[in-house]
Amino acid sequence: MTLAVEGAAAADFGGGASSAAINITTADVDRIIVVHVSTEHGSAPEQAVASVTATGLTFYRRKALAVGDDRGIGVETWWAYAAAQQTANVITVTMSGGIDSGTLGVHAVSGVLNFANPWSTNVSLPAANEQPN
Repeated sequence: MTLAVEGAAAADFGGGASSAAINITTADVDRIIVVHVSTEHGSAPEQAVASVTATGLTFYRRKALAVGDDRGIGVETWWAYAAAQQTANVITVTMSGGIDSGTLGVHAVSGVLNFANPWSTNVSLPAANEQPN
């Protein structure tokens, strides 16, 4: 089976906001929903994602990276298995505090064979490509 991406969407948030929402719609059942959260911490201390929620989905953190000091950039990836087709399901990302600026990205992946652990088990692939500051 071939992997395919569908239902991609993006949204900006910030100005001291501590949460944001984005919708996902899928074409069918058995999808992995992936949420990317990128935040900039110009004048506020770095905030992490406290939770990602949506009706009928349980999200797990895949990876969190911080670039720079406590006024730098944070990037987190979260995922959930969607057994049912999603129709404008609202995904809410809640931060541990207010942020200056952030972006949410969401997409669904079809063709995944292992819904409990959809990530590659190939140890030669890095979980993150971390660059030095």
